[in-house]
Amino acid sequence: MRRLAVVIVLFSSFVAHSQNADSLARSIDSSANQIQQSYESLEDSLYRLKMNRSIHEKGQELDKFLADYEEYKEKEKKRTYIRVGAVVIFAAALTYGVIRKRRQRKKAEN
Repeated sequence: MRRLAVVIVLFSSFVAHSQNADSLARSIDSSANQIQQSYESLEDSLYRLKMNRSIHEKGQELDKFLADYEEYKEKEKKRTYIRVGAVVIFAAALTYGVIRKRRQRKKAEN
């Protein structure tokens, strides 16, 4: 009889402290929601980190491209001045040659 009384007392204490199925389901759902929110937060942080790195790398590439482009423009400007100078020299030589020929013709006619 004592054993039966002890078993009844122990069994009643388990039943009194056990959770009902509804509160257990809510607890599992809230834990799952917290895990999902943590996962989404981590995913968002990783995405932002990747984007910041990408923007930084693209900015460096753009800076290098602009520096190279400015260097190209300077070289092209020098080439243009050289070409213009060559045209001026050839025009002066042509003009000098034409004037000289005219003088020779005038001397030959006189």
